[in-house]
Amino acid sequence: MQTLRSIEEMLRARLPGHSLPQGLYNHPAAYEFDLQAIFARHWMLVGFEVELPKPGTYMALNIGPWPVVVDVSAVGAPGREQDVCQRSER
Repeated sequence: MQTLRSIEEMLRARLPGHSLPQGLYNHPAAYEFDLQAIFARHWMLVGFEVELPKPGTYMALNIGPWPVVVDVSAVGAPGREQDVCQRSER
């Protein structure tokens, strides 16, 4: 895949003791790669329990292009909502 090759080339061009090449910060393909390789595969800390003190409180944010809502249920258990059809999850 050309995208992976160009990312690899930018990483190899990095000089020791210097920052990453500019393309890794602002190239759309590098951004998409990061979204899929990091953010779509791992749990993310989005807040702390103290930020949701009682049932009915919530926080809404975006992680990349994905909207996320974290709420506290009526029994006080934290949860998360995704814009995903439950039938499609396995």
